[in-house]
Amino acid sequence: MTARDVRQAYDASVAVWGDAPDRLYSVLAEPIGSAIPDWSGRRVVDVGAGTGAVTRAVSARGAQVLAVDGAVLMLASQQGQAWAVVAGDACALPLAARSVDAVTMGFVLNHLPRPDLALTEACRVLRPGGVVLATTWSRAQDHPIREIVERRLVELGYQRPAWYDHLKATTIPLTDTVAGLLAAASGLTATVEELVLPVDADPDALIAWRLGMAHHAGFVASLNPQQRTRLLADLAASCVDLPPLVCRILLLRAQF
Repeated sequence: MTARDVRQAYDASVAVWGDAPDRLYSVLAEPIGSAIPDWSGRRVVDVGAGTGAVTRAVSARGAQVLAVDGAVLMLASQQGQAWAVVAGDACALPLAARSVDAVTMGFVLNHLPRPDLALTEACRVLRPGGVVLATTWSRAQDHPIREIVERRLVELGYQRPAWYDHLKATTIPLTDTVAGLLAAASGLTATVEELVLPVDADPDALIAWRLGMAHHAGFVASLNPQQRTRLLADLAASCVDLPPLVCRILLLRAQF
């Protein structure tokens, strides 16, 4: 797996990401948005901004935001908004030292082979007294929609991309526990809080969320219209009695 593989997969999913995945991540961005009582006038860099869930959450609260991401097509979807966007690497930010008041990272560290380097880079660009706010999944989270969608896609010939299997096996475990996230923030004064977030989503929204994820979207796009119609019908029939979606995430707060 390379960083380029991940960027390309996310760029390829941008046409559908703005549907259900972005709506879900907008809910998951709220803990970062509410972590600081008053964002007014703060200069913030949102690292791994994607289509802008965290960017919107802090901008709406008065922050002056620069959105940074290596997936340029995802980033381009934010153009024309009230904030600036620039292509960049989480481990080599295109910013001067001590130039921002806060660094936000919504579900970014779990995509990086060296999350500690991204946090070190965040500290480089922070002014004294600045804060890093980052979220990632908790290992405890799960929902049957994941298995239902994956099983049906496999029946149609889907195979997980190599980059995703590598991510699941080697990268995500670095940050999906409190201990792992604190280890990534070694050397910083950091706290990690586990949050439980109910998400109001009906079965159609849950199906769209999973089909729109970067490791699924390319395969779904390759299906012909008849196959996609049958896929959606089969999934709808399988998802009538799903439990509510409850997401468990970790919120890291590190002071510099």
